[in-house]
Amino acid sequence: MAQAQDQGELAAVIGLEVHVQLETDTKIFCGCSTEPAGEPNIHTCPVCLGLPGSLPVLNEAAVEAAVKVGKAIDAEIPERTRFHRKNYYYPDLPKNFQITQYDEPVCRDGHLECAVGDERRTIGIRRAHLEEDPGSLTHKGGSIDTADYTLVDYNRAGVPLMEVVTEPDFRGAEEVRAFLAKLEEVLEYLGVFDASRDGSLRIDANLSVVDAAEVGDDGEIDSAVLEDANRTEVKNISSHRGAKKALAY
Repeated sequence: MAQAQDQGELAAVIGLEVHVQLETDTKIFCGCSTEPAGEPNIHTCPVCLGLPGSLPVLNEAAVEAAVKVGKAIDAEIPERTRFHRKNYYYPDLPKNFQITQYDEPVCRDGHLECAVGDERRTIGIRRAHLEEDPGSLTHKGGSIDTADYTLVDYNRAGVPLMEVVTEPDFRGAEEVRAFLAKLEEVLEYLGVFDASRDGSLRIDANLSVVDAAEVGDDGEIDSAVLEDANRTEVKNISSHRGAKKALAY
C-alpha cells in the first residue's frame, strides 16, 4: 500500500459504504416495476408497502447481478447466503424494517485495483450484500428541519441495492475518487448499473484521524489504533467527485 498522506502529525484513514441501485425490471422482493415514474406511489403493492400478510419473494435477477459483481471484484461467492431484518422507524420505510444482509452476504473478501496518478492501488472489499432501497422523501417549504410538511413516495421502496463495504484502505480523497470511478466503470461494463439514473449511487464515508507515526511504510495500521481513533461519517454523497470534495474538506 501507499505511504499515508499526513498533514502535520495526523493521517487520514477512510473506508466506504457504496450503495448501488441494481438494474432489474422489478423490485428485489416483489413484482413492482423499478422504472422511474412521473406519478408518486404507482409502483407499489402489499409487499413493498409492508401490508399485513404479505410475504417477500427474492428476485433472481438481483442475485445474478450481485454474483456478476462478486466475480468482477474477485470475491468469494458462498453457497449459502442469508437475509436479516434491520429494524428502524422512519416514514420512508413502510415495514419499519429493512431486509438486508450482514454476516452471510452474497459476496465477501474481494478487492478492486485502481490507478491513483502513476500508482496502482488495491482496495480490499470486506463484503458486498443485497438489500432493499427505502422510499424517497420530499420536504415542502424548507429543509428536513424547517419544512412545512413532508411527502413520501414509495415507488423506490424495494428497488434492489447492492452495498459494497470496503476495508479502511484509503489514505486520501483522491484515492477515494479513483476507486469510485473504477467501481462505476466496472458496474456499467457488467450491465448491472445505470449511472444516469438519479440516486443510483450513494456513498457513506467513514473517516478516522490517527497519529501519522502509527502508519507503516506500507500504509498498514494496527486495528487497535483504529478502534481508538476519532471517527466521523459523511453520509449520502451522490458522486465520486462529490466524495472527493467532501473528504478533502
